[in-house]
Amino acid sequence: MISKRLNILKIIFMKNTNSNIMKKIITTLSFAICIFNIGIAQYYYFEVKTPHGTIVGNPSGTSTANWGTYKYTGTDKNSSQITEDSLWVVTNHPGAIVVGPATWKYNCHAFAWYMNGDPTADKVWMTDPRAYVSTNDKSYGYILGSPDNSKVLYSVAPTNGTPRYNEVRPMHSAIYIGNRLARSKWGDLSLVEHDPDNVPDEYKDFNDTTVYAYYFVRTPAVISGPSVVCYANTSFSLSNAPSNVTWHISNPSLFSFVGSNTGNSVTLIRAGVIPGGNAALEARVGSSTVIASKSIITCSLAIDGPTYVSCGDYLEYSIPYIPGASYSWSSDNGHLLFFQSSGNTANFFVKGYGNFPNGWAQDNVRCTITLGGVTYNNFYTQVYIECY
Repeated sequence: MISKRLNILKIIFMKNTNSNIMKKIITTLSFAICIFNIGIAQYYYFEVKTPHGTIVGNPSGTSTANWGTYKYTGTDKNSSQITEDSLWVVTNHPGAIVVGPATWKYNCHAFAWYMNGDPTADKVWMTDPRAYVSTNDKSYGYILGSPDNSKVLYSVAPTNGTPRYNEVRPMHSAIYIGNRLARSKWGDLSLVEHDPDNVPDEYKDFNDTTVYAYYFVRTPAVISGPSVVCYANTSFSLSNAPSNVTWHISNPSLFSFVGSNTGNSVTLIRAGVIPGGNAALEARVGSSTVIASKSIITCSLAIDGPTYVSCGDYLEYSIPYIPGASYSWSSDNGHLLFFQSSGNTANFFVKGYGNFPNGWAQDNVRCTITLGGVTYNNFYTQVYIECY
């Protein structure tokens, strides 16, 4: 029984401070609780990170046995042990259904948080999943209620409505699948479907303090901001994200950061490059963990102005402003008379009636841009003239 094994181990921990003795004892016992103290050679440290890049189960900053996440390399349970453990579950917890075999390869925290409820996924033994719900990481957010496919953390009950799930290592984790049914791995025992309250007693008590089931949902980091960036400062912000974020742009020839590229907001401007294109704006934790991405494109260098005009009209055309560029305006067929410009803006006058014996004509307004000693003359817009 879980309770019997657990009580024996509690007494041993109180009476033995020699780490070598403790390791030997743990090796010989089948300890079934999720906060299992791993100090045996069959496990080796294995780094796991949250979706937002925080190392899991390592709050002290060291890969100690008490806090780490591990891979099991020893001999797993045989068929008779698996059958015995399954019988214990259904005998002691009526209504619980065994849906997966007992194993030393993973536990409740690993199943719920790292394996995302998939028993075929990569397996680890996780001692502390609090990094996933840390207010510094924000990969998952606490929610009132119990939505389907949420993750459940069994920890110290709230005080006056204030959650306390980050105060101690949680006793248990599960996936809530709906209709008062959860799925969780019971320590080294079976994978079980059960009512959220129908779990071993060890998961319901922490130092005689009531344990509470907290529910969490994924809160992915999101970049907010426009999809088009032109030659003006354009701001982007990041929500549901840790503070240690660095922003990256996949094509820095197209866009430049204005000021800092760290923190939860950033400012971009289109770089002076013709023609334009697109790039990915990424928020990263560390050098390679991308927690959010947004596709952005350069603004179009199209000429803006009227397309259908009449004889004698005064017209104004413009093209996006490019720092450091010079502009030259003209018309291709001479029906539109250029008479003034101010950099990226130009004015034209349409000739009078006597110039259009057919009553209509077509012309092009053209802008030639010179930037960095290179001339670009492929910017134009068609204009249709009616003079009846």
